[in-house]
Amino acid sequence: MQQDEVQPNKLPIAVRVYPSTGAEDVVRHFTKPWKCPEAMFVFDTETRIDATQRLTFGSYRFIVAGRCLEEGIFWDHDLSDREFRLLKEYAETQPAATAPEGSSKLRLLSVREFVDRLYRVAFKGRCLLVGFNLPFDLS
Repeated sequence: MQQDEVQPNKLPIAVRVYPSTGAEDVVRHFTKPWKCPEAMFVFDTETRIDATQRLTFGSYRFIVAGRCLEEGIFWDHDLSDREFRLLKEYAETQPAATAPEGSSKLRLLSVREFVDRLYRVAFKGRCLLVGFNLPFDLS
């Protein structure tokens, strides 16, 4: 062997292979592009600041074609009487920030009523669901 000849290094190689199922070649004519729904359900929650981070209350807006039709507050059953009275007083004295054709009254819902509303409009009604920390808020 001459001095300027370089010997290759032997390295172990692992190769992962996936068999072709043929499904990749199928043209999908039934796939429609996603279209943003006209309706939006926007909500946010507030929780305790202790380790449990239990729900205290939340707020929501139901918006159609860029116009807010409903605004409300929802509360958890673990609220103290004082906390619940405070939320109830707020809901009774503050008007909802809605369009003229919307509900002018700020709604006050239990968390159960809110979940039912959320299910009807977001899942059944297929509106856009917007949350400010959605994974945490949904949990």
